[in-house]
Amino acid sequence: MKSMVTTYSRLKSTYPYFALLIIFSVCFVPYIPLTSKLSIRLEDLLLPFVTLALVPVWREFKKLYFLVLFGWCVWGVLTMAVNDGLEKVNDYFELYKLLKYMIYTVLFMEFFKLKKAFFTVAAALFLALVLFNSFHYFNLFDFNKLVMPAYCPNKLQLQYFGRNSLGGVATKRILGTMGNPNINGILFLFFNSYFLSIYEKYKWHFSNLLFYMSFAMLLFTQSRTSLIAFVVYFVVFIILQKMNWRSIARIVVGLFICGLVVQYADQLSLHYFSDASFDPEFNGSMRGRLETWKFLWEMIVQKPFFGYGINKNFFYENEIYSENEYLLNTWRYGFPGLIFYLVMVVGLLFSVKSKRMNSSAHPYRVWFLLIIIVVLVSALTNNVLANPMLLIAFAVTAGAFLSTVERNEAEINPYSA
Repeated sequence: MKSMVTTYSRLKSTYPYFALLIIFSVCFVPYIPLTSKLSIRLEDLLLPFVTLALVPVWREFKKLYFLVLFGWCVWGVLTMAVNDGLEKVNDYFELYKLLKYMIYTVLFMEFFKLKKAFFTVAAALFLALVLFNSFHYFNLFDFNKLVMPAYCPNKLQLQYFGRNSLGGVATKRILGTMGNPNINGILFLFFNSYFLSIYEKYKWHFSNLLFYMSFAMLLFTQSRTSLIAFVVYFVVFIILQKMNWRSIARIVVGLFICGLVVQYADQLSLHYFSDASFDPEFNGSMRGRLETWKFLWEMIVQKPFFGYGINKNFFYENEIYSENEYLLNTWRYGFPGLIFYLVMVVGLLFSVKSKRMNSSAHPYRVWFLLIIIVVLVSALTNNVLANPMLLIAFAVTAGAFLSTVERNEAEINPYSA
């Protein structure tokens, strides 16, 4: 018995190392190619070891939230069976991602329970990302030729970075370690929302500066949906904190200055925002999305309950992208799949008895709420949680939130937690 306790204690001592390595991997480690068509991530290689390390806390998986997600996996197999898709091996990776999300959520829950200095980690990672994206944006030391191909396999995106189809100068949208401006924008929202959630009592702190810097990086991605998500959760934050007009004005002025700095850094840096058109006739991207959504919806109406199974090959063969996570999950799993998806995103909010969302007392709860808004808004035009990196980033915030359910966070300094 004593030896088992010692073994469990040693396993738990590995949680901080695994958690920090995985967060670093999500932010900086590119895909590891195995074949011309198959790549793997460091988080996948670490998963068996993390699973073994979580044996002492296996009962955490009995939480209703995880049982529902297990139910989603079962439903996914059933929809595959109904659609004669059980032999499609690549479809099982979607179920694997769900299991990976559950395992890493529990890991991060245990990590945040240890009350480690997460602010220091988040600040260091963010500043490193700023440095990486700056080298990419200004192509310092031929960065886009020497480094970026590992993060962005699409050679055309790099070839035409800052150029239009005719080779002329055009607006830049930083691809970053995500290899995609929209996904990169969402990654910066994870940092921005964290720094906002610890904007404690609106007094000056290093986190305030990082909040403005992360907003500036968001502008450099020129992701319209991400900017809308920011506006929505910023308004929600104001309401939750009951901020006075002076505090609101101070932050808004700071955000405006960020916009001026970004504009000064590159005169074309905000043109993708300013030239935006919501008329499909003049917006090819929107027109393409609307056509795809109409096509998928017409199929959903025909099979609303079981859907069409995961069926990844359907999208590959037809060369289409759903670009809407609500439609994607409904198409795959029917309307029950949409319910499962919404439970995954917002279900944890119902696991706490106290619904207080105050940044000084419960910064992790506020952070998770803001991230839920990011996911719900971004999912309108992106497949957010279908992205392996963003799925793990969401697991970080879900784990942080769950850590507040079983302990009193009122005495925690948000800058050291």
